[in-house]
Amino acid sequence: MEGIKKALGPDHEDVADSANFLARLLSLEKKREEALSLLRHAVEHGLAAEDDLKIAKDPHLQGLHRTLEFVEFVADGERQAAAKTKN
Repeated sequence: MEGIKKALGPDHEDVADSANFLARLLSLEKKREEALSLLRHAVEHGLAAEDDLKIAKDPHLQGLHRTLEFVEFVADGERQAAAKTKN
C-alpha cells in the first residue's frame, strides 16, 4: 500500500480502490482493526460514491457487519456519499 500511495499520492482513486480491496481481504482474515483503517482511508481519500454505498452490504466485509465501529463507519460513509452525489 505504501508504494502505491507514494507513486500516485494518497488521494488517488486507484489508491482508494486498492485500500478497499485490501480491507476486504483483511476482513476475511478477521483482521478487523486493519480492515476498518483501510476502509476509512478509502472512503476519505477518493473511493467512488457508488462504492461507498456498497460497503454496508459487501459480503467480504461480513465479519465486520456486527461491530459497532463498522456500523458507525457505514453511517459516516453514507453521509459522505450523499454529500458527494449532491455536488
